[in-house]
Amino acid sequence: MSCKYGERGSLTAICTNATPIFFKDTTYRFDHLDETLLCVNCRLTHLSLGSFDVSGNRIQTLNISNSQIKTIEEKAFTGLIFMEKLILSDNAISKIEQRAFFGTRKTKQLYMENALEGPLPNYVFQELHQLRELYLKNNSLAILEQNTFYGLGSLTYLDLSYNKLRIINNSLSSLSSLKVLLLNNNEIFKITSSDFYPLQNLLDLDLSDNIIGSFLINFTHTNSLKKLNLSKNHLGNEVVKIGIFQHLHNLEILDLSLNWFKTIPPKLFMGLYNLRELNLASNSITKFQSGAFTGLPNLRLINVSHNNIEIADITGKLSLRQLHVLDISENKISNFDIVKFLQRLPKITKIDLRENSMDCVKRRLVYDYLKDENIQVEASVEFCPKLSEAAYKEFYQDVNEEIEDLKKGSPVITSMKVVFLLLVILSIGLLYYVHLFIVRRK
Repeated sequence: MSCKYGERGSLTAICTNATPIFFKDTTYRFDHLDETLLCVNCRLTHLSLGSFDVSGNRIQTLNISNSQIKTIEEKAFTGLIFMEKLILSDNAISKIEQRAFFGTRKTKQLYMENALEGPLPNYVFQELHQLRELYLKNNSLAILEQNTFYGLGSLTYLDLSYNKLRIINNSLSSLSSLKVLLLNNNEIFKITSSDFYPLQNLLDLDLSDNIIGSFLINFTHTNSLKKLNLSKNHLGNEVVKIGIFQHLHNLEILDLSLNWFKTIPPKLFMGLYNLRELNLASNSITKFQSGAFTGLPNLRLINVSHNNIEIADITGKLSLRQLHVLDISENKISNFDIVKFLQRLPKITKIDLRENSMDCVKRRLVYDYLKDENIQVEASVEFCPKLSEAAYKEFYQDVNEEIEDLKKGSPVITSMKVVFLLLVILSIGLLYYVHLFIVRRK
């Protein structure tokens, strides 16, 4: 067992083969140059009161990962008054007492990934008032007590991914400063209206790869959520009701891929005024209608690839004026009306039509036309031969005729006709007034 100073300028003390009592007995003198203590091949099975209470130390980072730790008793880290980062990852902690972190008030980062073989008790983090980041990934946690995170009012980042959590259990209510919450790859089957309601500063919520089949998400009107990942769950039209997202006015990215949606009903995304990216890939959707996305003025990307879409149609009265990317690949579309789509998608820069049911001729015509419009297009035309000039001429003639027909019946033209008709009526009325009340009186 020994400690030595690391390479010049590293500010690291490297301690090898240490046991729980080693740090009290070592002749190594920790000073201001030892900002990090790294334990290598250590056997710190039971951390008891003052295990690291070494006089004169100014340790800021304590790395005792992979040190065979099984038990952490009360006040085990007393004496590390300057510690800001504690790494306990890759251990086998079966018991951790409530006041284990007493005396470490300056700690801002705590890593406990793949470290726990038992549950977390209530109030276990209550001393860590300045903690900003907590990493609890890959720990097989099955339940969180309601006061597990009590005292963590400054926490902004919490990683609970790759555990075995089934419900939230109102355990997050005290995390008023939380900005990023990772709950992906758990066994969560139910989200209730109170689970995230207090988290008004939350920006990023990842619930992907769970088994959520009951969904009642609820936030205050002043919430800050910008990114919501619900990919790979059991969500569908029966579970996600219209208006469920209506309070998420700041949301920019919504991922609903790998779920059970069959349709995209109008107003499903009502209230998402700032949504930029919407992912609905790998569901069971059979029809794409642009009207389903009405009310999303800032939407820039729609991904509906890997569905069962047979019909892609333009519906509704409003255009998707900010849409840049449309991925509709890996579906069953046999016909794609490029004229209508271009009319309603004035800023489109990329369309992915690969692996659909369009024949080679149609794919080639659509591909070449869109390229001429300076639109990046993917349409699986590698093995489609070039067409004759006559075929292109006929196709472009049909397209031009359709454009003219649309112009005649477009809402803008119709509105102009109505305005013109009203002006004519007003003019006639004015002339009649002049004739009746002015000319005749003379």
